[in-house]
Formats: sequence, structure tokens, C-alpha cells
Amino acid sequence: MCACIGFANVFHQVGLLSETSSQFSAVSTVSGASWFSAQLFYSDEFYKNMMGTPDDIQNFVTSWMNSYLALNENVTENESCSETIIKKRNRSELYESLCNLLIEFNGDWAEFVASMLEAASKDFGDPEFTSRKCGEDNRVAALKETDLLIQSSLAPNSRQRSTETAIYLGPSGGSDLYSVVLPATYVVNKNGGRFVIGSSSSLEAYNGPTTEAFSLSEWENFYMYPGTNGTIEIANTFEASTKGYFREPFNGSTPNTVQVASISSAALGPFSPLIPSVFSQTLSTYRYESENSDSDTVLSAENNLKLFDNLVNVMYKSSTIDNAAVCSQWPKKCKKKDGYFIDGWLVENPALAINIGQYQNETNFDLTKKIKVVLTNTNQKENSTFTYQQILAYFSTTFNQGVKPGDFGWVSSQYLPWPSPQIFEEYLDEDALKAMLKPVAGTNMTTALIDATTLTNPVYGTREGQKVQVLVVFLNEDITTYIVGTEAVKRATPKLAQMAYTIASSQDLVSQVRDFFNLNDMMASAPKETSKETSKEASKETSEDTKVSSGYCNYSVFHSTILFTLFVALLY
Repeated sequence: MCACIGFANVFHQVGLLSETSSQFSAVSTVSGASWFSAQLFYSDEFYKNMMGTPDDIQNFVTSWMNSYLALNENVTENESCSETIIKKRNRSELYESLCNLLIEFNGDWAEFVASMLEAASKDFGDPEFTSRKCGEDNRVAALKETDLLIQSSLAPNSRQRSTETAIYLGPSGGSDLYSVVLPATYVVNKNGGRFVIGSSSSLEAYNGPTTEAFSLSEWENFYMYPGTNGTIEIANTFEASTKGYFREPFNGSTPNTVQVASISSAALGPFSPLIPSVFSQTLSTYRYESENSDSDTVLSAENNLKLFDNLVNVMYKSSTIDNAAVCSQWPKKCKKKDGYFIDGWLVENPALAINIGQYQNETNFDLTKKIKVVLTNTNQKENSTFTYQQILAYFSTTFNQGVKPGDFGWVSSQYLPWPSPQIFEEYLDEDALKAMLKPVAGTNMTTALIDATTLTNPVYGTREGQKVQVLVVFLNEDITTYIVGTEAVKRATPKLAQMAYTIASSQDLVSQVRDFFNLNDMMASAPKETSKETSKEASKETSEDTKVSSGYCNYSVFHSTILFTLFVALLY
């Protein structure tokens, strides 16, 4: 989120965001960046802070993180988090802080997000923010003409502990069930707010039995890792006790800022035993590694798959992290026609495919216009496999050969199988992408300028034949996303504030963005002095033949171990 603040200020400096208007047609975000976009679109106070100087940006990030620090300082230290199996096996500050946080908020991710955003918004002067509805009319004035897209993932089934039944989702009118998470995007535009689910038809909700104990083998039809030759649907093998259309998220009412921010960012959701197919797929990747790895982790060193299976069963039976996934009716309980949301990065981390797909399905879209996209990638390490794979997945590339756009695939760096987000017809591999990289002077950032042509992807709604130019900005900052606990927040705050300052003060990045949007004939002005006239010029330059779109500010969350989750399950 802190990087997003820096990038927003850069867009202000070139005249694409001003105190009174925005030249972006759409802003799409995923995961923790959706905390940012919810605040940007629905808090005047937050938005105004994006218009400051780089020093102002640095101070604002520090203030925001101090609000988060106060929240962490109020978390009670639970004795069970520093004793028993955590202490015996792999005690660490991170594990203990996560454990304490889970207990403090009853394992409820949305409750944590609500408390975090409430603390921050009070401190920046908008105490009503967390109760504000995410509709079209109450967006901040400057963003009235800019669409908001918040990317989440809808699990294909969910379990009810009290009855040991599960809700399975399938396409309407058929006998098949979905086996992979579905892209689920909350879209706000001039027509209102609505959820768009990446399904070929309306969702049918089936109810069927599920077992009290757990075995990965019982979920093999949902395709375990490495999941070759799978599809996104499986045959319905049980007689449903009840069925009917899947109930709209939040019962069809306009969600508030906490609801949309939490469904997009539920990063621990794949470990929730309330979504058994996702739970199985996620754990199958770790079981596969245990069987095939020579690493010195506890499980592979002991080579004890029986222990692994026993631990998974204990975790499945425990309710400790049930609500790490977010009920589609939160804060109400899910019923027999409701599902669960998990972090949007599990289907499409940069949130670009859904952005372009939504634009192309607007009634007044123009296929002859070139779409220009600024795609910011807040990756931690420049040379990580995942950094490049999530961009390459939009193209024909080495790892999606034989997989049609929208069909099932499983990239090695992903927890889960996903519907292929390929939306461009061109071929692009890692070597070619690396060759495009251009440094941003005085920073760790690099950029790449990519020209592409859309093709049809039925899951994401894209149409063939439209030219797209993408400016990708890789952050390349080695700052952990595990910022949990008082000491961790204290250590991270100055680094995050400096990172935002570096982005906002980079005149090379400002110049590259200005060049990308053909604004290089304009003089750069101080952020506070970016004028309405500059914004008008920007609008003139970009509206004649370009649809300005921003699929930006994704927030990658990586989980290096499952041991913490398994250990916490044993504490109860």
C-alpha cells in the first residue's frame, strides 16, 4: 500500500491525478493495494494527502504506519504463542506475532482489516471511512469519472462445520462443479457497483456431504499439484440436498470499504479449512515438495509424510483460522447459498486482465483506440520467478503452451491452479522481458514498455483485436510483506516511508510516465502546484486516440512456510 501512495503522487505530478479530476479511466488493485484504492476512492482526506510533496508523502506513510503500530501494540501477548510446539520446533518473532494476532481477532481477517483501517482513518481525519458504502455516487469528486476494480477470488466450495455439508459452485443449468477459484471483481462505474464473477454462466449453488476427518485423496478430483491435464470443472458425483442460484455477495447490497478491502486481501485464506478444495490444492503443493525436495525443512528432513497428513487433519478439524477466508456475507454468517473470498492474487495478481475485460464490455468502448496501461508491480526481488511469471502469463509464453485462454493451468510459483489470464496474442518469454528492462535512475526500480494485441478470453471478458501499450514498473524493493508485531512495524516503517519518498521524488520515473502518455512537452511542476490547466492538457493529449487505464499497485504476498499454520492448529 505504501508503494501505491508513492505512485499516486507521481501520477499527480504529471497531471493525471489532480485535486479536481482524474485522467485514468480505471484503477484496478489486488490484495493489500485494495486497502489503498478503497481509501483513495472513498476518503477525501486520504485523497488530498496524495497531492503533497515527496516529503509530505513520506510523512503521511509514517503517520499511517504509526496508526498500524498502535494497533499492534494493543494486541495481547498470549502465552500459548510463545510456548508448546512453536517453542519446541521453530520459535520466531514472526510466528509469535502472527499467532497473537490470530487470537486477538478470533482468526477473522475481515475483523483485523476493519480495525486496521479504522485506526488509520481516524488518525488522518476521516473516522467515518470504514462504514462508507462503495457506490458510484460517494466516490471522491476527482474520481467520479474513474472506474474502480477490486480483484478477489471466489472459492469453488465452502464447508459448514455444524452440519458437515459443503456448498459447491457450478455453472448454471449443468451437472458440473468448478474445481478452481474463480476471478471475482467488485466494479464501480457510472452504472453503479456490482460483482463480476469469472464464470461462463450464472452460478448454481449445490449442497453435498463432506467428511469430518480429512484426507487429500478425497479431493483428488479437484486436481492436486502438479495438476497436469486438469480442467476447471469436474463432474457432480453426489445428489444435492438443496440447490439454487448462488446468493449475491453481501446479499446484493452495496458493500462498504472494509468488505471490499478484506475480500481482496485475505492472503491466509487458502489455509482455511472452510474451503476444502482450495485447502487441499494449497497443501498438495507442500506435500509434493516434501516428497521431492532435498531441503532441510522439518518435514522433508524427517521425510515423514504420515506426520504431515496427521498435522493437516488436525488443522482441518480446528476452527482457529476458519475465517482467514472471508464469508461473502461478512459480518453475517455464510449459509447454504454463500461462498468465501480469498486474496485476489490467487487468480490474477496484477489485476490487468479483468481491467481490460471490463473496459471492453462497456457499451461505448472503442476497439480502434489504443489502451494505455501503467502496471506497477510491487515485487520484492527483481529476479524472482514469480515476478516475471505474473507478467508473462498475459502472453503466449513458455508455461502456458497448450492451455487456452481461460482454461485450467498451474504455474509452479502459484499455490493454486488458475484460469489462464492470457489476454494478448504475442509471445513473450523471460529473456525477452528482461531485455526490455530499463533502469529508473537513482532507484532500484526498472520499467518495461510492452506493445500487445488483445485476444478473446471468456473468463476475463476480453475481446480480440485491440492494441494495448503497457508500461510496467517493477519496484524491486527487498522489504518483507510480513509486517506483523510491534518490533516488525517499527523496523519497517522508516523503510516504507523512504520507499514512498523515493518513488515520489524520482524525476526519472516522472519523465518516463510523462513520455509514455505523450506529455513530454509539459513542464514538470511541484506537486502542490500541478494545475487544472495541466490536467486539461493531459486530458486533451490522451482522449484523442487513447483510453488511459491503470491496472496498478498489486501487492504480492508470499508465504514461505506452512509450519506456522500447522503449529497454531495444534494449540487448540
